[in-house]
Amino acid sequence: MVKIECEVCNQLGYLQQLGNYFRVRHYAGMNPETGKAKFYYHQQSKEYAETQLSLNEKQGNLKQQPIEQLNNVEHRISQDLYP
Repeated sequence: MVKIECEVCNQLGYLQQLGNYFRVRHYAGMNPETGKAKFYYHQQSKEYAETQLSLNEKQGNLKQQPIEQLNNVEHRISQDLYP
């Protein structure tokens, strides 16, 4: 996953590609009942996603991280916000 600006809301999120479908995942906090992270998604056009990936690659900002590592970071952040 790569962090990009969302085409829909202009906030940073993680780009996901599922076949020919692109979306940005945004962290929405923790569910207090289950203790699990909550996310919401915005669909991105293929052209926008490919342009953003190309720009990130040219600028050297393309830092792909394993999904498990990203989830751990988001979990630690949420624990700090909701002890």
